[in-house]
Amino acid sequence: MAVQNPGRMTDFTCRQCTMVFLNMPSLLDHMNTHHEE
Repeated sequence: MAVQNPGRMTDFTCRQCTMVFLNMPSLLDHMNTHHEE
């Protein structure tokens, strides 16, 4: 469902698993799951 659009630089990609999020809060919340390990 992650469509790559060259005109949009608002995607936040997780460096750990390359999941793409539409906003920073979602990415930060996801990153916390990696740090919990």
